[in-house]
Amino acid sequence: MSIEIANVPLYLLFTGLGFLLKFAFDRYAEHKDSVRFEAWKVQANNLEARLSKFYWPLHCRLQRGSMAWESDNHRSNKLGKDKDRFAKSFDEGVIIQNHKETRKIIQDNFHLYGGDYEIEEKLIRLLHHIDIYLSLRDSGIEDIDPMWLGEPWPQDIESLIEQKLHKLQRDYDTHLAKASSLM
Repeated sequence: MSIEIANVPLYLLFTGLGFLLKFAFDRYAEHKDSVRFEAWKVQANNLEARLSKFYWPLHCRLQRGSMAWESDNHRSNKLGKDKDRFAKSFDEGVIIQNHKETRKIIQDNFHLYGGDYEIEEKLIRLLHHIDIYLSLRDSGIEDIDPMWLGEPWPQDIESLIEQKLHKLQRDYDTHLAKASSLM
């Protein structure tokens, strides 16, 4: 079979079209991979911010506060005449400081909590409890707790935050593991 000279331009045209289509398809695939990788990075950054700026620091402060409150060291009679002095120092240096740090984390990073209505309601109640506690102390009232004024610590806030934290951490770890398939 011989190629007729009249068909050579037609063969060249189809060959050129084939190269152009292959080039366009390769560019489209590269663009699609690039978009997929950018979306992966955005999601990774979002998860990382939620964990590092909100959930881990808040979890740490809530655990610290629970331990301080449950330790009973600041209410112990073992301290004798130094009990009141120690209790005041413990309240100012540990509990009040922890409350201020907790409030700052929530206020500065509230947008990172993730839209869970139950957590949102508990966070608002927690902020209100902290505000009442700090206002009591600022006004010199040291022997009244907000729960005695009808503003209790929000039930289950620690467990809700911990559950959400560990779920997000698993999601983040799984998401990072997908990185090798995108490169």
